[in-house]
Amino acid sequence: MKRKLFLFLTSIILFLHCFSFANPIPTPTIFISELYFNETDNWTLELYYFGVDPGIMGFDSVFFLSSTDTVQYTGNNFQYEEGYLALNENNLDEYFNLNRYGDALKIRWYSMDMMFEDGLIYGNMPEAVISYPRNGQSLSYYNAYVKDKSPTLGLPNDTIGCMGTLSGVVYDLNNIPIPNRTFNFEINSFTTNTFGQYSTRVLSKHTSLNWLLYYDDQTLRYCSTEPIIYAMEPDSAVIADFYLLDTLWVGLNKKETANNSLRLYPNPVSKTGYLKYEIDLPYKSTDLRIELLTVDGKLLWSEKINNATGRINISYEAGVYILYFRMANTILASEMILITE
Repeated sequence: MKRKLFLFLTSIILFLHCFSFANPIPTPTIFISELYFNETDNWTLELYYFGVDPGIMGFDSVFFLSSTDTVQYTGNNFQYEEGYLALNENNLDEYFNLNRYGDALKIRWYSMDMMFEDGLIYGNMPEAVISYPRNGQSLSYYNAYVKDKSPTLGLPNDTIGCMGTLSGVVYDLNNIPIPNRTFNFEINSFTTNTFGQYSTRVLSKHTSLNWLLYYDDQTLRYCSTEPIIYAMEPDSAVIADFYLLDTLWVGLNKKETANNSLRLYPNPVSKTGYLKYEIDLPYKSTDLRIELLTVDGKLLWSEKINNATGRINISYEAGVYILYFRMANTILASEMILITE
């Protein structure tokens, strides 16, 4: 009987062990969702929490930390599996100093004998991720910490009141404006006009990036740029130009490229005549060049082209040559030509 009981209990333990790995229990977690100061610099802090199993698993203890104070939060307001909780100094048993113009705020909690933290460094503190909130503004989290002039304390954050307008010109790697192209920056897409100008809504925060996304048909691709650095306030405007460091191209189909994509005539061509070309490639590029090479690979002539048709002034000795159409380091099409006397 004892052996049967032992085997039964062992099987139950193994079942629970396997079940716990198949269905891991989420760790109770707290995020700093929003921080607001009123006209007298009194703070309100919004916390977002999740992973709580009411009555079974929650937070053993929670502490507020700043650069000058540490206070334990003794309230029992984490009553749901997840939710938003707006707290101020009246919810604490002790005074907690938080400097509006710069501080290192942390929320530290203990659960299952483990310590966890979330932090927000702002204002004039070293390693601050955002500047201090002006009157009527909060620091809210929306993909990153942003300045928000429409605080939503106790509710999920949104983009109302936390965006500004970024505008300028997008230049290719030859400093030529890129017209009629669609890019993606932060959370929005924009399309340049015929002069390469753009305007888009961006999050109100400090930004320092050296890349931009663009669309290749329905595919979103990466492009490196010169560093773009700015600080955006809610409903303000910043002018900033993008200077791309990569070539953009769209929809290049190798099968179509190889199939009658390049037409040259006349061929053969006299060394005192003109060679006309027509390109029929399914792409757009900001760095398309036509090159003439000898059969042993010596580059004789190279020129950037912007039109699908054109002509080349032939002024080389009679012989066999190769004509390349190149985009950056990619040869899109090539053709052998014969130059005659």
